[in-house]
Amino acid sequence: MTTTLGDMQIVALHSEEGIAIARIRDGAGRELEVEWWEGQPGRPSYRDGRLLRFAYRTDSAGAKDPDLLAHVVGALLADEAYVASLTPNDAPGRTGDGRLLFLRERAFAVTLSLAPPRAGSVQRTVRSVLDREAAAEPSLAGVALYFETACGQSCEFCEEPAKRDGPLSRALARALGVQHTLGFDLVSRGVVDAILAWVADRPEPIVFMITGHDWLGHPHLDALLSSLERNPGVPLRLQGPSLQFDDPRLARRVASLPGVLCVATTLQSHEASEHDAIVGRPGAHRRLLAALSSLDDAGVAIEVSVVLTRRTLDTLPATLAWLAERNRSAQLSAFIPDRGMRRRESALAPPDEQREALAATVGDARGAVAALVGVPTCAVPPELRDKLEQGVNADRREPAAFDRACGNCSARTHCAGVPQSYLARFGSRGFEPIP
Repeated sequence: MTTTLGDMQIVALHSEEGIAIARIRDGAGRELEVEWWEGQPGRPSYRDGRLLRFAYRTDSAGAKDPDLLAHVVGALLADEAYVASLTPNDAPGRTGDGRLLFLRERAFAVTLSLAPPRAGSVQRTVRSVLDREAAAEPSLAGVALYFETACGQSCEFCEEPAKRDGPLSRALARALGVQHTLGFDLVSRGVVDAILAWVADRPEPIVFMITGHDWLGHPHLDALLSSLERNPGVPLRLQGPSLQFDDPRLARRVASLPGVLCVATTLQSHEASEHDAIVGRPGAHRRLLAALSSLDDAGVAIEVSVVLTRRTLDTLPATLAWLAERNRSAQLSAFIPDRGMRRRESALAPPDEQREALAATVGDARGAVAALVGVPTCAVPPELRDKLEQGVNADRREPAAFDRACGNCSARTHCAGVPQSYLARFGSRGFEPIP
């Protein structure tokens, strides 16, 4: 449906169980999201430069009425004091109100091939494409380049293992391998250098993130690191399994990069057998600990994360205690499947089980929780709720969903919710509305 209200268009309206969510595009180019539900008092949620979210009380009939919705949105936006009262959302992956510009290796290569050539220069073509992409992100915090080099792990929370054996994925992997062999990949063609130059020339400082299935497995890793060395003024965040850093020489080379901020990696359990089973690779725990030691010795900052799958909860309190003993902390992130992700529903963790595991985390172990990202509010004990952060919105991920009981929860307007597939598998299990 499309409804026009002045310079605003309601481009989508979804209503379910007395809860309505609408997406609106206004004349200033902002995208607005308005949500409301039956019987719940409305209050503002957050803003992040492009997205404003409001909550408004209505009844079950009003939740499905686009004319009423348009009227309320118009009134809210006309109230400048109300809009100004919204609080910022500082989710990981953003700086203040900024967002990440996400570039997936194969898709970005196609985008470049379709772009009009700029005087035969790769750098000019890349700059033109990035200028266009960044125009849609008025508060840009960084650029994430996602390399699709094959990964030796099969993490239960990752989409790649579920797809890698399909005929299309195998064909695409072969095509990428040919590009690497012939030197037509992003590293060999100078595209990475061009991206770094564009980042360095931004009027405001932004971060360049290298991530992917396993970027350290890139066949032209040496050339990639040389690109980073040639651009010392760019802040760098390096994210992935990171097992190859068990080689102290590689750790020292990365430590020598002037712009490196941190290496981010995942530890699913302090127990080797559990970690290896969750990431699907024997010996991964041993290599990860060796990598952490090499990075520590080289003086590289490390960010540890734990993805809250159901199995991970079994050892979570002990894992956090183990981290605390080593003066480390961890970001605990909700498991949010990608859209259409197969064979991963068993990894979804019910809120009551998350709540139980976090409640069992006591003493110094509780201090090892750096942040809780994308976790439903009711899944977190009250004493840890100050660590809650909204997750980064990503089109490829399942949208958030809420149970009918959530309409009576005081945290509804700022709760991250659960993935849609959770309701399909577990229904109302585990929700505990907060008075």
